[in-house]
Amino acid sequence: MSVSPNSLAIQRRLQKAEHYNRWIYEAIRADLGRRILDVGCAVGNVTRRLLESDPELVIGLDADPAALAELERSCGGNRVLRTHCLDVTSAELTALTAERLDTITCLNFLEHIEDDRGLLRSFWQLLEPGGRLILLVPAFPWLYGSMDAADHHLRRYRRHELELAITAAGFSLRRTAYMNMLGVAGWYLNGVVLRRRLLPARQLGLFDRLVPLLRKLEGAIGPPFGQSIIAVAERP
Repeated sequence: MSVSPNSLAIQRRLQKAEHYNRWIYEAIRADLGRRILDVGCAVGNVTRRLLESDPELVIGLDADPAALAELERSCGGNRVLRTHCLDVTSAELTALTAERLDTITCLNFLEHIEDDRGLLRSFWQLLEPGGRLILLVPAFPWLYGSMDAADHHLRRYRRHELELAITAAGFSLRRTAYMNMLGVAGWYLNGVVLRRRLLPARQLGLFDRLVPLLRKLEGAIGPPFGQSIIAVAERP
């Protein structure tokens, strides 16, 4: 799997979206265990926050050594954090079974993988019994546009299809939920209508300032749709 320079540029831009990255972390915090593998971590926009959950181990895994170097610098030599430069489609992934993982996070990454179901099966093999898989994926195929293509997304997901893929890999599904209703409009405008490759920095800044309000709204109503889908599953 090749690393897209545009993908790295996107992650660097998202570093500034502090409220958004915090939102993702808070949405999954209750499901985190003590020994965490963060797959496709890039520069660590959420990985850094995983360190706040008092884990024994956090492994940031990515195929881009430059992204991992940025993550290491930003964490200032935290002893809990390790990084691993590896293509997830490589057979070497199985060596991580020795880490006794109880949590795998895969946030905005599964959509980059051609054999996504095969990767889900690999996650099942890596986890200890009772371990949890936490996914965040882009929702709704009709939202696929130029920004998806520029970031090498191969697909966006329907909720029921994601649920079927998770259970087909052997997991017990705990929950799925939509996230980020406002993002649907922004993604459609920029990626489908205007055909942009990258979300403008000013728009991202405005969105990030609105995130605290959006979090409260979605927490109150339970969003009926969203730009993303969160899924939490468990290996029996």
